[in-house]
Amino acid sequence: MKFWKKLSNFGVDNKMTNLDQRRVILTNQISSVVAVIIFIITLLLVIKVQLYINAFFAFLLFIALLLIPLLNKKGFTNASKLIISIMIPITVVAASTLGKINPGVGRDIVFYFAPRVFIIASLVVPLLLIDYRNKKSFIATLAVYFILLATYSKINTIIGISIENANLSQKTYFFATTISIFAFIVLTVSFIFLQKLSIKYEESLENSNKLLGEQKEKILIAYEELQATEEELRQNTEELYAVNENMQEANVLIKEKNISLEQKNTEIEEKSLLIESSIRYAKDIQRAILPSFEDINRAFNNFSIYRPRDIVSGDFIWHFYCKRENSNYIATADCTGHGIPGAFLSIISSRLLHKIIVEHKINRTKEILTV
Repeated sequence: MKFWKKLSNFGVDNKMTNLDQRRVILTNQISSVVAVIIFIITLLLVIKVQLYINAFFAFLLFIALLLIPLLNKKGFTNASKLIISIMIPITVVAASTLGKINPGVGRDIVFYFAPRVFIIASLVVPLLLIDYRNKKSFIATLAVYFILLATYSKINTIIGISIENANLSQKTYFFATTISIFAFIVLTVSFIFLQKLSIKYEESLENSNKLLGEQKEKILIAYEELQATEEELRQNTEELYAVNENMQEANVLIKEKNISLEQKNTEIEEKSLLIESSIRYAKDIQRAILPSFEDINRAFNNFSIYRPRDIVSGDFIWHFYCKRENSNYIATADCTGHGIPGAFLSIISSRLLHKIIVEHKINRTKEILTV
């Protein structure tokens, strides 16, 4: 079965239409089957009948039939169809003519018209194998069949076995010839019509298959695009999950930082309160060494304003009333620095002025500043 399938597919090309593929397969199968039959007939002609000339022509036909699949395999499919189509009717005429030459053979109407029946029957082969649209091959093949059918009697007359030697009348012979030609025409027209219907159906089927193939391709493209979109969505989802996890981790870190910052803020506030409390205490100390502003205003019939920028300040006023001299000593000073450093310097400066003027009784401005 494998050999038969392989032999049947000799010359079949995927680029061919389905109808052409079937024709090539049919050509291989017909040639192979007929070759086997011809080989058996050849053996019978040699062994049983001893008709060696007939056997020789049969053997040539056998060899020619074997070459048909090889021609198809080499790509000569049209040539192989033409050869097998023409070879069969020629072989029928040759075999029947050689058979009539043999002496002692009775010749009746069956003997004369059986070959015509075989020719008409073999006409099925080219009608099946050859596309009528291939006009040259189709017309040439039909011409060979028609010529052989119409001139069969003439061929017999030329070789000396005319109808006069047969046991049949001219009227019967003419009627049989007319019937055979009419059968040839009817068979040809019928097969052409059927072949047209077959080709039309094949073309419709091919168009449907082509449309289905295009739709299948579009579906495959859409499916691939859908898979690509699905893959992209999956990747985006994974990226979103990764971003979400990173955000969650970042939120945890932010919460931890916020807790740490709140703790530090609490510590800073506590320390700030302690520092502010200390500064306010320093303010009380600084105010304690400053003179009474009421005494200053009474002594100078004036008013004074003391408003440090910070809680404590490097600016200060110093005042001393000397009863012995009935004199008022007053100084306004600005120490280097602000805040607590300035306040410390103001305390030191106020103490120095008191020591110079009150304790050492130095009352000249130049001496006070240069002591």
